[in-house]
Order: sequence, then C-alpha cells, then structure tokens
Amino acid sequence: MKIIPFTIPVPDGSSIHVQHEALQAFYPHLHRHKEWQITAVLKGTGTLLAGNVLIPFEPGQLFVFGAQLPHVFKSDLHNNKTKRKQIYAEAYSVFFSTDAGLQSLLALPEMRSIDKWLTKYQAGCCIQGKQTVAL
Repeated sequence: MKIIPFTIPVPDGSSIHVQHEALQAFYPHLHRHKEWQITAVLKGTGTLLAGNVLIPFEPGQLFVFGAQLPHVFKSDLHNNKTKRKQIYAEAYSVFFSTDAGLQSLLALPEMRSIDKWLTKYQAGCCIQGKQTVAL
C-alpha cells in the first residue's frame, strides 16, 4: 500500500487546526503528514492501520498519531441502498505541529510532562476510558 503525503489545510497564522468529519466512510487512503493528529471517533467502526499495527476502532476511542506516522481508518462497509446518503463515520480531529510555535510552549517547565508524553507516544496510541495503549 502506497503512503500518500498529505497537507493539512491549516489557515495562515494558526498553530492548531480542528476538523469535524461526518461522512459515509473515513478518508480511505494510507497517508501521513507533518502534524500530530488527535482523533476522537464518534461514529463508525472498522480497522485502523497505524505504522505497522492493525487494530479495530469503534466510537468512544481517542487516537494520537505522531508526526509523519502513516495511518488510515478503514471503515466497515455498509450496504446503503437508499438514495439518501447516511453518515456512518464521524470524528473530530485536532492537528498541530510541535516544530512551529508550539515548540516554545512545550519548552516551558510546566509543560515537561506533556512533552515527555508526546515523546513516549510518538508512534501513536489509543486512549479509551482511563487506559492508554501504545500502537
């Protein structure tokens, strides 16, 4: 599977971009981008490919992907015979880059634990309830 380099459409002057998706299926191509991504799955099921890990996903899970980590949410296919397009996949994603303006924020003593956490989970993780699992 070929990895597609992807550019997040971040407005000029913004350090953080929030995106809401409500579609029939999630973006179907394996891709990577320079930004970190935090995605909360609200609706939809399927399989997540992140790096070299395959795991099922479902509503209620929160995923964190480090910069340049290849990933794709492969939605379960639904047999939709109606003319009306139904929403089977919904998520909120936050994109940010640690090599831009946020680097100075992460350098603050108060942010050491956040910086350590980002370093620890650079290869991605899944958060569900109180449990965090590395990908």
